[in-house]
Amino acid sequence: MTTTQKLLTAEEFATLPDPDDRQCELIRGIISAHEEHPSWSEGWIRGTIGHLLYDFVVPRKLGLVAGCPGFVLERNPDTVRAPDVCFVRADRLPRELPTYLHGAPDLAIEVKSKSDRKRKMAEKIAQYLSTGSRLVWYVDTNLRTITVYRPQIDAIVLNLGDRLSGYEVLPGFDCPVAEVFSRYWLTES
Repeated sequence: MTTTQKLLTAEEFATLPDPDDRQCELIRGIISAHEEHPSWSEGWIRGTIGHLLYDFVVPRKLGLVAGCPGFVLERNPDTVRAPDVCFVRADRLPRELPTYLHGAPDLAIEVKSKSDRKRKMAEKIAQYLSTGSRLVWYVDTNLRTITVYRPQIDAIVLNLGDRLSGYEVLPGFDCPVAEVFSRYWLTES
């Protein structure tokens, strides 16, 4: 006897409690929970990037910077993704923020965690780009690199001596990669 798993909609997913306060996503109607909480180093990097973006975005009234919000990227079956940090342009924001925004963020940032698998992260990045993200930053805390993805352009790996740009998504945003990792030494053994 075979059983069929009921696929959830984004609206049903939004009403469920988050198990053990872990961040969950909905992938083609099925709940996908991260295996573990972020480490201190991952949390530090998320906060640093969020702070750098906030300081650039807010005074210019460019949009919204947030951590771990949900975006409905697909329907029937539904997919809700939650980047570690993101930016959404002001002209794309509804007057009142819903539980999830429809469509991808303009900029999605993912910080590598121990539970990340290359194939799953590559799928996630590709999905952001195919559903409307114009820029994705993938931060590897171990290698201290940031890989920059843009639609139909080869990925660029930035090292500590390089500069991180907002390209056409955040024109004028320019930051040394080393600044993203500037306080990372606090978490080293």
